[in-house]
Amino acid sequence: MVEYEACAQAVQAAIDFNVKLLKVYRDLALVIHQLRGEWETRDHKLIPYQAYIKELASFFDEISFHHVPQ
Repeated sequence: MVEYEACAQAVQAAIDFNVKLLKVYRDLALVIHQLRGEWETRDHKLIPYQAYIKELASFFDEISFHHVPQ
């Protein structure tokens, strides 16, 4: 949940600065693959976070999520 919250805060900050093209880089593969829709979100606690970030994504002309290994 912490990783989703951090991702949401970063996306929200980009919205506040009127960014229209955004590339999000995170080191937790779970979050990135779930946001890309490549992996199913099974944990019911994570589903609202994922939905919120996808809602925020509508503010951008283009947004992409990338995994960066630690």
